[in-house]
Amino acid sequence: MFSKIANVFFSKILVSVLGFFIVIINAKQLGAEGLGLISLIILCITYNQVVCGIVGGSALMYLAPRKPLLQLLLPSYFWGILSSLAGAAILVFCKLLPPEYARDVFLLSVLQAFGTVHLNLFIGLEKIRKYNWISALQVIISFVSLLLLFYLLKEKNVRSYITSLYLGYAFVFLASTFVLLPEIKTESMRSWGNSLKAIVQNSVYIQVATIIHLLNCRLSYFMLDKYMDNASLGIFSTAVSIAESLWLINRSIAVVQYSKVVNSTEPADSRELTLVLAKFSLVLTLFFAGVMLLIPGSFYMQLFGEKFEILRHLLIYLLPGIVFVANATLYVHYFAAIGKNGINTLASAVGFTFTLLFCLVLIPRYQMAGAAVSSSASYFATTLFLIFNFKKETGYSWKRFLINRSDTRYIFVEIKKLFAFN
Repeated sequence: MFSKIANVFFSKILVSVLGFFIVIINAKQLGAEGLGLISLIILCITYNQVVCGIVGGSALMYLAPRKPLLQLLLPSYFWGILSSLAGAAILVFCKLLPPEYARDVFLLSVLQAFGTVHLNLFIGLEKIRKYNWISALQVIISFVSLLLLFYLLKEKNVRSYITSLYLGYAFVFLASTFVLLPEIKTESMRSWGNSLKAIVQNSVYIQVATIIHLLNCRLSYFMLDKYMDNASLGIFSTAVSIAESLWLINRSIAVVQYSKVVNSTEPADSRELTLVLAKFSLVLTLFFAGVMLLIPGSFYMQLFGEKFEILRHLLIYLLPGIVFVANATLYVHYFAAIGKNGINTLASAVGFTFTLLFCLVLIPRYQMAGAAVSSSASYFATTLFLIFNFKKETGYSWKRFLINRSDTRYIFVEIKKLFAFN
């Protein structure tokens, strides 16, 4: 199992490192204001993806081993196009997206929605290695194309970044299509209505939870854009990107954990696996968060520019929430894998309540620091809610949530397997 986690982890490290370099390049070439506009565009695409996920989201991981693929793909494609079109129109109407970028947001949302559908099916079918390769190559293609556009063709503008997104998303769709084609049976469209019903039933709670979670994570972006300017949004979004890079640990673990739990026939084993991995994720993330805090503000100023020295100050407020989520993610995936998505939805609602209250009070007065504190408060509340519900579900005592010898022994055995050559 740990070999799969390691493969996902190193794939996500590569993605994270290249993503970090992309942020640096954009900051150097476009400045804080350009970064702010990019963050706004990416946020709009992300909101569209959440709505696309009502049919083509993570529920496909659960259904992939249980339903014919064609019955899952066609409704997901249709809904991806429809929801992306509606989403772009609504964002422009609400003045959350500049009209000149509406077409790009629509097309990029469709491309990403199709690729995400395929990658979700990969996880459900336990094609983890192919999932890793395609995810990594997407970022490599976007990174290389951005370098060529900025430095070879001298096209130093936001449009170049958008072009790099087109190339990366298109690659994911085409490469994943090639992998999935042999798995698709043309005669599998019979009783497709039952599959559509299953998709929607399994997706509704998940996507409502995801929408609320996204509001938890990104409501502060819109509020900073309202109370401050694009430059402040660019600085804050960079701090968030740096802090959230630590999530590659828990997300790598969760990909394998979900695949194991959703295919497991032993509930007790799934519960034990989740608890051990949640502790492991927490400890690893806490360690690297401490390392991150040792980096001085002058380093960020040299890396991104003079306005970015404040990043370390923002990270002090952001990182506690990041550590909480590193633990909570494993419980979220556990409840999703056993079909209890209502718990995740309630957890997100609890977090959003804290986000809304703290943002309204703190951002007008403390601006970026207020946004960072709001984020951590929300994540802390969400994590506590999930831990309480996991304890209720399993009947575990509070003592079980502490790290003990059996946890250490389990991790050690798995690591030995990982590095065994025989």
